[in-house]
Amino acid sequence: MAKRKVRKRKSKWLIYPLLLVFVGVVWINTRQSFAKKEPAAPPFETVGPAEHTYEWDKLTLDEKGRRQYTAADGSVAKVGIDVSSHQGDIDWPAVAADGISSVFVRVGSRGYESGEIYQDDRFHQNVQGAQAAGLPCGVYFYSQAVTAEEAQQEADFVLEAVREYSLELPIVMDYEEVLKPTARTANLTTQARTDNAIAFCERIRAAGHPVMLYSTRSMLRNHFELTRLLDYPLWVAEYNETTQFPYEFVAWQYTDRGRVAGIGPDVDLNLIF
Repeated sequence: MAKRKVRKRKSKWLIYPLLLVFVGVVWINTRQSFAKKEPAAPPFETVGPAEHTYEWDKLTLDEKGRRQYTAADGSVAKVGIDVSSHQGDIDWPAVAADGISSVFVRVGSRGYESGEIYQDDRFHQNVQGAQAAGLPCGVYFYSQAVTAEEAQQEADFVLEAVREYSLELPIVMDYEEVLKPTARTANLTTQARTDNAIAFCERIRAAGHPVMLYSTRSMLRNHFELTRLLDYPLWVAEYNETTQFPYEFVAWQYTDRGRVAGIGPDVDLNLIF
């Protein structure tokens, strides 16, 4: 009886090391299987703005020193201007005869300090004159909105102002930076500025009008969340030989010193692609 008990005890102690080895092997294999698992895919993929395909070697100057662009497929960019009360009285038939093929008229502005909205003194005169001369016309509003509600208010102002007209070109939100410490938009965040642009554009679209966002190259690149603005055509302002804005855009304002028959002061010149 005593010898049998000793043998039993010895066999029992032999099982424990085997169990420990088994548990260790299982633990190692489990760790390795977890290590081989691919990381979980994100819930969605962030899509960035596409790069434009313009070829700047196809950019030329006409006999008046204005930019011209002819794409590889033979399509030619339109030559456009944008005007406000700063241009004074305009001889629109002379403008049309001088090779201009599109016009954007300022409908109004919001004061960068006061925040008040006012209509451009020559808005109606310019829209009526441009359309009577056979020029396709759109309008723009100089925004200084600091909230989405203010941006919607600006859009409503524009929609009321253009109610009597049939516009051939989009309504544009002109959203620029004012480099003065007293500007009400001076401390606006990139997110807030983007929110405001979307609020304006969506209000205009809901009323059935095409819409566009205008700003400088620097502003568009550094002060907007472009991944949230993919649904809105962009109009870029940059006064250089070519624009360095890399993403898709449909219009380029390349100078504010253009000369056009029928307009006394300098005027902005644009290529509409």
